[in-house]
This record gives sequence, structure tokens and C-alpha cells, in this order.
Amino acid sequence: MYFPLFGAMTSGFNTPFLGWTLDPSVRSLDGGLTPAFNWDNGWPDPIPNLPVLEPDFANGQAVQYLNRDDFKSGRTLTLNAGLERDLGGGLAIRANYHGKFSHNLPSNDALRINQLSVGNLSLGSLLQAQIGSPQAEAAGITAPYPGFSGPVAQALRPFPHMLDIQQRAAPVNNLTYHALVLSLQKRYGHGLSFMLNHTISKAIGDVGFSQQGHGFTRAQHTSQRGLRYVYQEDRPQNLSLSWMYELPFGPGKRFFNGGNLFTRYFLSGWTLGFQHNYFSGQPISVTSRVRYPGGFGAIWPVLRLNSQIKTNTICGDYSPGGRFLNINAFMNAAPWTLGNVRTLPKERECSYFNENATLQKDTQVNEDVSVPFGSRYVQRVQPPHLGRPENTDTGNAAGFGRFGSTSRPRFIQLHLSVHF
Repeated sequence: MYFPLFGAMTSGFNTPFLGWTLDPSVRSLDGGLTPAFNWDNGWPDPIPNLPVLEPDFANGQAVQYLNRDDFKSGRTLTLNAGLERDLGGGLAIRANYHGKFSHNLPSNDALRINQLSVGNLSLGSLLQAQIGSPQAEAAGITAPYPGFSGPVAQALRPFPHMLDIQQRAAPVNNLTYHALVLSLQKRYGHGLSFMLNHTISKAIGDVGFSQQGHGFTRAQHTSQRGLRYVYQEDRPQNLSLSWMYELPFGPGKRFFNGGNLFTRYFLSGWTLGFQHNYFSGQPISVTSRVRYPGGFGAIWPVLRLNSQIKTNTICGDYSPGGRFLNINAFMNAAPWTLGNVRTLPKERECSYFNENATLQKDTQVNEDVSVPFGSRYVQRVQPPHLGRPENTDTGNAAGFGRFGSTSRPRFIQLHLSVHF
């Protein structure tokens, strides 16, 4: 296997460059009490000439592979349709559909081309036996090449002379997004303007999908659609409202419209604004600590039938130390089998509520000088946003399904500036 020079030139993208670069080091054997080597005697080990192109250079190592089709742009089809009606009085209502269909997107280590075939898991503990052992010989499994030394799981890999082979940016990811956006807008009039948006959406696909444990589907290039799931950043409900209102005080306004100094410099120029954002929580993914030899990552846990995944604790009354997810709803997969759940089917992290308020006054001292000042108040609507549980590893019985932090609390910002 050869490793292209292109990787050395673009190592910032974490592309393969094994054999083209060298980062030698020599360490002291006693923690620095004596020098690692004497500079006058030269470097202790001979430095090989680069590049190193011997086919067996990376034997016994985990390497990265760059295919000629990697990093190619995917295909994206975008569909938009909308209706709009003017209601009069500066009001307009809209309904828009947004669809995005992306295919063959570059992935990040999505293909494990040297992973053991899932069918070989039926061999069970035999996978851990050494080649040449009585168990391996009884099963008729021999060394894949002369001089091989290792377990049966390594011998049965597609490329038994290497460990994991991660293909960089393989164009295998897909994503589908549908959204209905309902909007109500009031254009500026009588000092008031606002925009209300409600988005109902769903994103499904395999972009950002954790290949741990189930990378075999990509490795075998089969059942690609079987990996489709709710996207890890999907938020099905999103409600946003923003509005600004110029208070009707001062010259030219409805109230206190006299021209005295008090009205001009203290009552006029006030603007009040609010922003409201309410989001659904994102999906929750779980994992386990079960590992199999042959290049598998963490095997998915098994979701027990008819089990209650969430506890009775809800986001609004969560107390420190409480558990949001029920660990008894999950169990490890039976030995040498696969689990059945990665992204939870219905349960999501806590919803996100946020409200901002701004109050500003613009004072026009004269034609050339103005002094705006005001405050901004940000509140995470109580209770504080908890997000998703920090620990969703079923192997951690004590910490599973618990929150470890919240969003930052409410705060107030003050500002003052002079424009001239």
C-alpha cells in the first residue's frame, strides 16, 4: 500500500502522509538524569531517506487511506415553494417549504475497509484464539501468509497485515431535510415592527453518524439506507419572535410631544425590544463499553422491549444528582452479537427557552452629536437550560443519564457611546 505525497502537503486536513514525513525523537532512559545523546556524536539512529515506499512499511499499523474519489463534492438538490398574502395594515403572512436532499457527501473516517466481516462474529471466542492454536486448527483457520502471528480475528480481516484502515472523506454520507416555515410579519408602522416564525422540520440521514460498532455496514457497502436516522442536530420545533417598539413619547409622538428640554432629552428616543426563542431538544444517543476484536468500535446497547427510557424526572423539576434516563431500559448485547439502538427513538434533550430584552435611548444633542445608551437583559427561562445528559455510556452505571452542567444564567449588559 502506497501513501500519496498529497497527504504530506495537506497534513492540516489530517490526510495520510505515512512514509513521506518523519518526526524522530530520542528520550533519556532515566527521566533526564543523563542526556538522551551527545550532540557531538551525532544522531544515535540512522535517519531513513524519504519517501519510504516499501509495500510492507506500514505492516502491523493502523493507517489512513485516500481514494481518488475522496474529497469530491456531493450532490445537493434544493427545493423551495411558498405562499404569501398581504393582510393590510403592514401585516403579511407567509408559508414556505424548504427541502434539501444531499447525497455522496464527504465523510470523516466513515469507511473501515479493514473491519472484520460481521458474519465472522458467529465464530465467537474463537476470534480471540491465536493462529496455530488447537482451536484455530480445529476450525480449519490457517495463517493468511507465511510468518503471520496474531489472533484469528486479525487473520480474517480483508488486509490481515494491517490494523484499522480509515478511508478519509469517502463520499458516502446522505442527508434529507424538510421544513415548513410559517411567518407573520408586521412592517414598521406607528413605532411597532415584529417578526414571528414557526419552523416545523425534520432532518434524517447518516451525516455525522457514529460508525462505532456498526461501521460494518459501510465497510461492506451494503444496506446504506439502513443507517438512516434522525440527524444528531435535528430540532423539529423552532419558534422565534422578535419585536421592536418606539415608545410614543417626545416631539412628533402621541404623548408628551412638547418641545421643552425635559421632553426632548429625557422622554423621547426610547426603544423597547424583545427576542423570544423556543427550540425542541436534539436527539440523544447512547453507547456501551462492549468491544470486539477485528476493528469494531463500541457495540450499540440493546433497548429492552416495553421499557421506560426516561425517568419521571422532567427538565422543569430536575435536581442535582437526579437521573434523566433510566439505565435499566438498556442492556449489553449478547456476546458476539450487535445492539439495536444508537439514537433514542423519541426521547430528546431538554428544550431550549431563551428571552432577551433590550431598552435603548437615543439622545440627539445637536445635528452632529448623538448619545445612545441602554441595556440588554438576557434570561434563560427557568429552569436553566440543561441540554443533554453528559454521560450516555451504559457501562457507567453511576453517571448514566445525569446532567453535569447548565447554560449560563441571566445577565445584564449596559452600553453607552457618543457619535459625532
